[in-house]
This record gives sequence, structure tokens and C-alpha cells, in this order.
Amino acid sequence: PGVELCIGRAEYPPDDRRVMIALTPVVNDAVATVGELGEEGLRVRAAGDVIRTMVRMLAAGVVTVDVQPLMSRDTGEVVFIDMTEARVLSSPPTFLDLANAGNFVAEMLGLIPESLSEVASTVLLEELKEVQARGETIDQEVYGILIGNTNIIKGEALRLIESHCDL
Repeated sequence: PGVELCIGRAEYPPDDRRVMIALTPVVNDAVATVGELGEEGLRVRAAGDVIRTMVRMLAAGVVTVDVQPLMSRDTGEVVFIDMTEARVLSSPPTFLDLANAGNFVAEMLGLIPESLSEVASTVLLEELKEVQARGETIDQEVYGILIGNTNIIKGEALRLIESHCDL
């Protein structure tokens, strides 16, 4: 959830160097920032989707740069498109991996207005607990990157992240 899926491809008749692809889900009447969503409930939904997608990607050991969200004006659902820059993190992560992870986290959290930081922290806490419950792990150094974003991450979520770091 939260990331586009390619469901098919076909030749592009006018140009044999290109192909057409079909992606799902389709987001009609989309915007690119949480602030462009009209109602508070839609902004809350979008902020939650951003956090959930970020945590699930980090737990999968995948980051990307040049984050490109589509946010539905009708539902607040967020879908991230164009994962051509996505990378799987090494284990343990290299210096470049950590730099990419830092950029990814900054871009994702940068989508959320500070006015929704409490919502973001609540969803972050829930998602991190889900990661633990599923037996998945996020690298300790990646947790350290999250700590550097206290403008959005606060309270119990921050304490949980700190507990995973050698401080």
C-alpha cells in the first residue's frame, strides 16, 4: 500500500524504443502536498499515509530520493509514484545508504505540515510497534536518522526510536 504497482505493459506503436505501462491505483484529481487538501480529515489521512509508507519502506530496507506523492482530493489517500530512484539498503548500511535514507526521511517528513506533527507522531508510534510485532527490523543507524527530525517526531514515538539507538 502507498506505492504504485505496474500491472501491465505493451509496445508503443509510434516508437519502438518506448513502451506503455498500466499502473494501479489511479489517483484522480490529485495534488502533491498535504496543504493542498481542503478538509482537515483529508490532511490527517494523508499525513498518516505518508508516515505508514515511510516506515514500511524503511522496514523493507528500501529508500528513494525525489519522492513524488499523488494525494487524492476526495479521500486523502496518498500514492507514491516513480520509484526509479529506489534503492535497497545494504546490511549493514553503507555511508551512501545512510545519506540516501536521511534524504528519504527528510523528504517524507517534509510533506507533513508541523500542524500535523501530533498526528504524525501517533501514526509513527503505531507503525513502529507494528514493525516490531511482525518481527521486522529497522537498522539502528536508520533509527538514528529519525531522531534528527524532532520537529515532526515527538513524545512516545521519539522515546521508542531512542530506545533502538545506542545514545
